[in-house]
Amino acid sequence: MSLRTLKNGIGVTIREAESKDAEKMIAFYNRVGGESDFLSFGEGEFLTPLSEYELFLASVKQEQNALIVVAENEEKIISIASITSSQNPRNKHVGTLGIVVEKSYSGLGLGRQLMIELIEWARTNKQTKKSNL
Repeated sequence: MSLRTLKNGIGVTIREAESKDAEKMIAFYNRVGGESDFLSFGEGEFLTPLSEYELFLASVKQEQNALIVVAENEEKIISIASITSSQNPRNKHVGTLGIVVEKSYSGLGLGRQLMIELIEWARTNKQTKKSNL
């Protein structure tokens, strides 16, 4: 867990996502889905069932080559960032990187801070050699 300060002085906590975050993460995705055309889903279209997403988060936490972090302000998720990788032996070294920042926190340096954190994690995890956006 790390504490960061955004350009506007707001404090943000960045930490690894856990299964217990699933409900808040689904709500975040459904809220921000309508803020951008760059996501693969729109507002209210993130339809993964809660129990399935909880299992997904638990499985990611067990993998050496995958990481999902949440950024929170006053316990509200304002961003989710991840590097996820296949568990196929031929592709374990390739990660897919994604960052979603709530529009009202855009332009404050949060995405940059999350990118730095994910790249540093990838450098040190001893498996990820390549990351795709």
